[in-house]
Amino acid sequence: ARQYDIAPDGRLLLARWDTQVGVRGFSPSAGHEREFSATDDSMLSDLSSDGRAVLLYDRHALFLRATDGSPPLRLGEGYDGARLSPDGKWVATTRGQVNVGAPWKVVLVNPATAEKRTLPAPSGLGELSNVAWTRGGRALVYGRRDQAIVPSSPGAYSLQDVRTGALRVIAFSLCDERSSDSRFD
Repeated sequence: ARQYDIAPDGRLLLARWDTQVGVRGFSPSAGHEREFSATDDSMLSDLSSDGRAVLLYDRHALFLRATDGSPPLRLGEGYDGARLSPDGKWVATTRGQVNVGAPWKVVLVNPATAEKRTLPAPSGLGELSNVAWTRGGRALVYGRRDQAIVPSSPGAYSLQDVRTGALRVIAFSLCDERSSDSRFD
């Protein structure tokens, strides 16, 4: 599979293969398959921690889709690499342009109310990586590279409180390492 995710209870496997269009869901216990795509170009961005919602994106927009089969909810544009908070109440992503000196920001979107919040991003000229939520959902972890156009430039990893915006550098890197899809403790 090109992309995949498994619900924590193991009842749902989501996958996208190079030979298929869209994201498909498989229920190992029930033995059936379902389409979860929002569009033909849908890619899997995240699966909620309770396995009840799927975050999908394509070249143009971000969608939230309940795994019960209800229609997808369009959340907006430019949210590549977005992640759902553990409680499913917020979607977090980093946004910016890969140009030296271009500002980057961390954006939170509440799918239920469409409320958007922008958190203060670390200073510097480089791009921000995808985010990862802490297990309790109180903070985000992401990286920043010093120079966007120099792949091996040094960077730093930050922990940011989503309520207060408080930002703390937790590690430095001597080369570019994008954050993984895993959640941090």
